[in-house]
Amino acid sequence: MNDWLLAVLVLVGMLFLWDVWRLVRKQSAVLDRDQEILDQVEALEPEDEDDAPQFAIDMSLDERDATLQFIEQFREIRKHYGID
Repeated sequence: MNDWLLAVLVLVGMLFLWDVWRLVRKQSAVLDRDQEILDQVEALEPEDEDDAPQFAIDMSLDERDATLQFIEQFREIRKHYGID
């Protein structure tokens, strides 16, 4: 009886290790694919930080005026990069 129990335990252990190995390989392939995608993404960065428009909100403004000022500056930055 002990031989059968040992054989079943070894078989179950081997199946468990096989499943873990497959999951590790699958996760590795997913990470490699994600890294390839990230390598293809280009970030929109200004060539010269001094020439790039910046946000400058006057903190003494009330919430409504500060929001409107932010929207105007956001539109200027989009226009600078040719997004609109």
